[in-house]
Amino acid sequence: MYKSKVNKASFAKKIQLFSILALFVSTPGFSQVIKTPKQYFNKMVEAVSSINYKGILVFNNVAPGDDSISALEIVHSHQDQKESRVSSIDGGPTSVYRKNDQIKELLGGKRQIEKIMNNPFENFCAKTLDDQQLVQNYIFEFGPDSMVAGRGVKVVVLKPKYKQVFGYSFYIDKEHYMPLKMNYMSHDGANINSYMFVNIEYPKHFNATDLKIKMDGKVVMPDQEEKLADKSLIDDKHVENKEEKYASSWKIEFLPQGFKIFDHQVKKFHKKNSSVEHFVFSDGIALISVYIEALPENQIFRGSSVKGAMSAYGAVQNGHQIVVVGKIPIETLELVGNSVKQKVEK
Repeated sequence: MYKSKVNKASFAKKIQLFSILALFVSTPGFSQVIKTPKQYFNKMVEAVSSINYKGILVFNNVAPGDDSISALEIVHSHQDQKESRVSSIDGGPTSVYRKNDQIKELLGGKRQIEKIMNNPFENFCAKTLDDQQLVQNYIFEFGPDSMVAGRGVKVVVLKPKYKQVFGYSFYIDKEHYMPLKMNYMSHDGANINSYMFVNIEYPKHFNATDLKIKMDGKVVMPDQEEKLADKSLIDDKHVENKEEKYASSWKIEFLPQGFKIFDHQVKKFHKKNSSVEHFVFSDGIALISVYIEALPENQIFRGSSVKGAMSAYGAVQNGHQIVVVGKIPIETLELVGNSVKQKVEK
């Protein structure tokens, strides 16, 4: 009889302990089981900026006049500070080194550098993401599990609720939550542009040489006169970049459903050029940029340009050049561009 009482007491204590542990697990700050596609997406956003990784990324190039497949080597360190090196491994030597989001060293011409300025996965996990808008404008679903770069991945699909934008699919490493592949998708599910790691590693630590720019196996410090890219790409110290806040004389009468104003600035990039008014609109992940400036003498852009997911539309309005840019269907950008009107003074 006494033994039975002890067992009951022991069992009651186990139940109590289990309840306490369950409370801790469900409390914010303790690890939780990742179950929903939205949870996987959130973990992906966190992983891109918080872990070390290096690998080879291939993608459909969307640079004007170039629709080839390109390959980049990406080294990203998040140890004492955020550092990354992005280098082209096909074609001429081209590299970019960033430290805490500031470009420190570049190797390659301006046209080449512009192709690799940004790690595409960092772009998708940037400050422009708006969680509330995402939920309002996209449906999160799981796709079939798959393999990328020899690693098991969970596929998270973002289906737009409105047909004026692209959808997205992210192939997320089940162990580290890094996005190993990303597709832009049309309304019928066809892939338009793809980014994919063909191999990836997650080193615990990087050596100083891992992030140095190299050419022919040797560390290269770009020559200030010949090999350094256009200074406007480096930092704001070299750019005449004036921002003014004032009531705009322009209005955009049409925006795709779900889009809101994200930013509005007036900038002067060079002393000889006129000011450029820049509007940015977002639906939580997709961005539309509208540029308005006095009509250039020899660089008028009318009509449409499409390279993969990237589209641009140009129009002329009251002696001003209107350019609308975004990874958005060209039909949508045309509607936005044609709705830009100059306000009439009362």
